[in-house]
Amino acid sequence: MATDETGSAPDLYVLALEDSVRDFELISERLREAWTGLRIERVQTEEAFAAALRRAVYDVILVDFKLPGFDAFGALRVRNEICPATPLICVSGSMGEETAIELLRSGAVDYLLKDRPERLPHAIQRALHEARAEARRRQHVTELQTVTTAVEQAAEVILITDVTGTIEYVNPAFTTVTGHGRAEAVGQNTRMLRSGEQDPAFYAELWRTISDGRTWTGRMINKRKDGALYTEEATISPVRDASGEIRHFVAVKRNISEELRLAAESEALQAQMQQAQKLESVGQLAGGVAHDFNNMLGVILGYGELILAELHEGDPLRGDLNEMMAAGQRSKALTRQLLAFSRRQVLRPEVLDLNSLVREFEKMLRRLIGEDIELILDLAPDIGPVLADPGQLEQVLLNLAVNARDAMPRGGRLQIGTIEEALAADLSPEHPRTKGERYVSLVVTDSGSGIDRAIIGRIFDPFFTTKEVGRGTGLGLSTVYGIVQQSGGHISVQSEPGHGTTFRVFLPRTQATGESRSARPPELVPHGAGEQILLVEDDEVLRRLVSTILSRLGYRVTVAANGGEALLLVEQQGLRPDLLVTDIVMPILGGPELVARLHTRFPSLRALYMSGYADDEIRASGMLRDDAPFIQKPFTIADLARTLRLALGGPQT
Repeated sequence: MATDETGSAPDLYVLALEDSVRDFELISERLREAWTGLRIERVQTEEAFAAALRRAVYDVILVDFKLPGFDAFGALRVRNEICPATPLICVSGSMGEETAIELLRSGAVDYLLKDRPERLPHAIQRALHEARAEARRRQHVTELQTVTTAVEQAAEVILITDVTGTIEYVNPAFTTVTGHGRAEAVGQNTRMLRSGEQDPAFYAELWRTISDGRTWTGRMINKRKDGALYTEEATISPVRDASGEIRHFVAVKRNISEELRLAAESEALQAQMQQAQKLESVGQLAGGVAHDFNNMLGVILGYGELILAELHEGDPLRGDLNEMMAAGQRSKALTRQLLAFSRRQVLRPEVLDLNSLVREFEKMLRRLIGEDIELILDLAPDIGPVLADPGQLEQVLLNLAVNARDAMPRGGRLQIGTIEEALAADLSPEHPRTKGERYVSLVVTDSGSGIDRAIIGRIFDPFFTTKEVGRGTGLGLSTVYGIVQQSGGHISVQSEPGHGTTFRVFLPRTQATGESRSARPPELVPHGAGEQILLVEDDEVLRRLVSTILSRLGYRVTVAANGGEALLLVEQQGLRPDLLVTDIVMPILGGPELVARLHTRFPSLRALYMSGYADDEIRASGMLRDDAPFIQKPFTIADLARTLRLALGGPQT
């Protein structure tokens, strides 16, 4: 039974989205015949509909299919945002079968024609019954799935026995720890795990405790299938039936052998491992929020480009705006850098001038190291280009600078140089040196505390650090090493305690003929010729931005907030776009599903997909064909303009 803001509890609380007073009165009359305690409210507009849903909790929503400026699909979208569990029934004067099916697929529980009002009470009763049953089912399923998933995926061993100690269930962690498979263990007594390290009195006390209905907690040494011993912490509890009689015992056990070994080595190492786990979680979180993160960056960079285009060359705001745009561009690599902790990063190499990259990064480095450290650039003027991912090289430079800063807590000197040279010897077995091969070196030298010779061979190991707890993760130099190796280069280090440290990053000089970043001409921005574009994007701010850009590029633009709106525009309002530009991940109807629906009636319709996820991730997931036009958010106006021309099948310039 629903309740409203007054605290009353009517037998049935209904919200009707209906612009016809006569139809509303007929509906109300029919419902009052079935519910004496009826409360029904009428709204006529989208704004009033949304406000009512936010104000009160209704048992059921009745929606006319078509109202001025609003329809049942829009009502479903609002309902889904505010109260998705409230059943919605469409009541229409007339409706095609295809539209009715689409409504049901979009979340409506039923649809009725207004000339059959006698069906309405039955439809509402059925909707209420199904909604309540579904709510109970979801709750039960969620609880069961949560428990099952937690038990099956738990890192701890979970073991259930009968009152005699015969094993009835073990989770996958049991096999990992003991080496015994589930089929081998079930039906056996827990004595199969005994190592002989505990005397009979130990087990007698354990069984006395749990048989008395109490929980036993302690450590024991058990034996694996291969004969190896391991130590575990265990909590064993009795499980009672409804009458209170003990029927089972459940044990939750954790293998602590490795912990005991590591505890003797260093408490600091334990703290570093915990920090590394946090960073892994950050990497997983970054993957989950990449779409929204890139949407926001796209808005910042897009509007920045639009404003920059309006300012004349001498405008004093151009400098500040360029700084904002540069920061935004650097932020584009943030998600990829975080993801490097959780998966192998896909490199996007470019022909680079290493000197230009260092100069572009200079201002950020000066802010990073602080005013008490002198930064000196010593860049050789005649170095050749390298082929590398610019974002990853910036990460290398950033990590080496942070490492140098932490080695100079009282200030000092940081020198960053470049030079072209040949290696004196092979520094990596993975990349043996080719005779005559030339390298462009990035040389980072600090005047800090230096590195002891006893540990210098370990500095590139993951999680190894000499910094105090809370100051280092042990991942910075290992990340540098991985990036350099993946780029086909080498890294070396020279250091003495009290005399500073020098890192040399060797990158192969490329013979590629592509232009380096420092020599690129201004980007050409191809314009449209009045082509009609249907833009489908569920993020309102990004939708407005892309629509503005498309209009300024010379296209005619129609926008839709979701796949349902796009279908209405094409199928019912007769829109014939030259190109559909759609986000991939949207509620109810995603981009690929929308294109598939439209292709059944308009097979020649072209489509360009957008997403905040990376191209390689999208295609690897199977959401897009390899040849489907795609642009990753955030994108520049020039990138969008060129991709549009390619998607339309026209020239890029």
